[in-house]
Amino acid sequence: MFGYSAGASYSHTKNPDFQFIPINNETVAKQILNPVLPDVFFTLYQQGYPIDQLMRIMIERVEAGPVTLVNSPTAGTALSYARFLRACAILREMQRRGYLILEEHTRYESLGAISFDIRENRLNPTSKEFADAGDKGYVLRKEDDHWEIERKRSLPIFVLKKDTPESLIKAKVAAAIKPLTSDTVGAIDRVVDLLNEGIAVQTTVEGFKHAKTQLILRSFDRSMTAVATEQPAFDEFVQHQLAEISIVPPVEKQPILRMMWPNKSIALERPLQTVHYNGKTYEITDPVTSPLENAARWNRDVFRLLVALNSQVTVDISKFQRQVLELLPTQ
Repeated sequence: MFGYSAGASYSHTKNPDFQFIPINNETVAKQILNPVLPDVFFTLYQQGYPIDQLMRIMIERVEAGPVTLVNSPTAGTALSYARFLRACAILREMQRRGYLILEEHTRYESLGAISFDIRENRLNPTSKEFADAGDKGYVLRKEDDHWEIERKRSLPIFVLKKDTPESLIKAKVAAAIKPLTSDTVGAIDRVVDLLNEGIAVQTTVEGFKHAKTQLILRSFDRSMTAVATEQPAFDEFVQHQLAEISIVPPVEKQPILRMMWPNKSIALERPLQTVHYNGKTYEITDPVTSPLENAARWNRDVFRLLVALNSQVTVDISKFQRQVLELLPTQ
């Protein structure tokens, strides 16, 4: 389904085509089942995708000291999910106004020890081997009595724009976020404080924290599963968790992707994609509304983001099967 180019068209099929990625070795399996790399999140954000949609698709939870906000209407508590949605709305408003800055920091991931040409009895790399490693995104580092090869990784950290007074940022965001209660104002203040210290985008496999607050990434498989299954659980959350949903701004009071439209009285835009499967109809579309509304193209924009995420994770899958150490001879 995500092999489809999201343009203005309509398809109707009883036998939809799905793109399957063969998980035929350990390396490819890790690419799909391990947390998505922060580089992918950084790239998509830099391409202009909304931070709230990125978080709702790709982030499993927010860890801020003793507080954990879980991105799920069924896991964790109802209040933590509502606060997660509200945080998404606050960050999106900051992004929209240019207050949210994503800085690219660099870290190095160790891939283990490396040896060189044994026949020449060399203990150190040559200048060519240094250059070859650099060309492929690796670095060679001396550690005690041996050399290690490390992969250069981008570490995205969100910070607040420095040349704008915090009071102005808080006032502008508060004016746009509804419902505006004392608790919402407090939430905006907390987000500003966290951004002053930096909010890092990390995977769960890293052994240390790069900032006080972390956005913990999902795997590609987990992201797709969450998107595909959220709608029924989200609708139930809205119906039964009335106190919690009341603190969520309107733009986030919808599942990350609505594909089923049982209310036939709602006028819908022309779908990007329609699938009839197992007696049900799934459509990528939005209710007809003013194009100036913030969420006028919510579902179609999310679908395009999913297409982009799919491309980032699965494009040229063969290169993930390359042996890392091929560039440096070991014998």
